[in-house]
Amino acid sequence: MTEILLSATVTSVVTGGMGTGYYSYGDESYIPAMSLEYYYHVNKIIGLGGYLAFNGMDRDMYAEWQNNVTGKKSKEKTGSAKRRNFSIMPTAKFDWLRMKYFGLYSKAGVGLSIMYESQKDETVKDGTDFSDTKLIPNIHATLLGAEFGVPTIRGFLELGMGEQGILLAGLKYKF
Repeated sequence: MTEILLSATVTSVVTGGMGTGYYSYGDESYIPAMSLEYYYHVNKIIGLGGYLAFNGMDRDMYAEWQNNVTGKKSKEKTGSAKRRNFSIMPTAKFDWLRMKYFGLYSKAGVGLSIMYESQKDETVKDGTDFSDTKLIPNIHATLLGAEFGVPTIRGFLELGMGEQGILLAGLKYKF
């Protein structure tokens, strides 16, 4: 929001108040969170380990202009913006119920994400060309997880919040 207000103010000043412009975004596509986990059970209840995760998003950039004299508005696709996240999350897993073909558990983790962002305006010679990489803290908590199947290969469903999302499903293999 700050960037939109700043760009609208700058373009208004540069055009002498005759026009206002700013970038907006749309047409988003997502790369869902994918993760690889490993846990070592120190006893029947507690497993220590963690996971590596990756996700991302692509979206189109638009330049929006308003002619302040005529009131005419225009919107034009000018480029694309991308975001990629790679996370390393040490995690503890707590087994509440462990049976031969079914189990219930919770897990919690605190780690770091490397976030890469880029934007490129492809229509203007000296348009926006931005990239940045940040290291940010991240969390995940699974409130309730359920696994089912044979002892070595199981499916799982998790309800939680954080890096892996709200709802997570997958397969696991026990070594």
